[in-house]
Amino acid sequence: MDSRFQILVNDISKYFQPGIDLILLSQLTAIDLQTSVCFGQVKFQNNFPKKIKGLTISVRCFAQNNMELEGIDPFEFMNLSVPPRSVFGTNNTILFPNPETVYFSIQILKVLFFDGTEFINDNPVDLMMIPEPEDISGNSNYTQYRNALNHYCSKEGINPDLLKYRVQRAPYIWQCACGTINPSRDKNCLFCNADLGDLLLISNPEYLQQIKTPEHKYQYIDVKTRTRSTIEKDIENIKQYQKSEEYWRNGLLQKIEIQNQSNTKLLKTAVLFLSVAIVLIIGVFVLL
Repeated sequence: MDSRFQILVNDISKYFQPGIDLILLSQLTAIDLQTSVCFGQVKFQNNFPKKIKGLTISVRCFAQNNMELEGIDPFEFMNLSVPPRSVFGTNNTILFPNPETVYFSIQILKVLFFDGTEFINDNPVDLMMIPEPEDISGNSNYTQYRNALNHYCSKEGINPDLLKYRVQRAPYIWQCACGTINPSRDKNCLFCNADLGDLLLISNPEYLQQIKTPEHKYQYIDVKTRTRSTIEKDIENIKQYQKSEEYWRNGLLQKIEIQNQSNTKLLKTAVLFLSVAIVLIIGVFVLL
């Protein structure tokens, strides 16, 4: 940032409101030393499955002593074009009414989408901080976990340097081992494409204990490979069964059974018609 501006607060913690697919990735408070105007900037991540056209928020401003100052209600981000999984907001400057503003909080009011629909927040509250993930890089307590992650990365073609954290879950979201916040409906990370189920399995202490041999060497279980092998084996078994005498005998018996059922049905129908005919004949003789 230019020397004309002084950064007062640079908060890189992540915030969200449960149930809303927007993640606040960072927020910055700064002051223009020439004009004494205080302003803020934010960076959001769009986790909605649709393209965002506009966003309306409410901004609460606070002084150094935590006293609440005049805020902005509403502040609008207009003319946006934000696809899913993209970030936005850094090109917009939020000018604060009071130059004493040191930090601010945000409430999400409305999101407008390109398809003409909108999301209206019926319960706007200050965004909640997402706990920082546990950093496992260089931590000797996570040697097993790190080794399992490295093996997983080699299998899935993921850069192991990206996965630095212990995966964690919260209502409506989960945080990947690479640090990316993902909506709970997505089972693969938006950034590195790691699979949530695989990461949870790898981080399970019982799993790590099971794959450890007495010699303290690791034997890894690749879930996807094992699943593929099982499916292929099942398909081969089906093919072999279809070639077997038992398959054809069962098929023949099934055809005979179907034919017998059909013959029984025809016989019942014939008996019914015969009964009706007899009744009609008897009726005719009675009338005569």
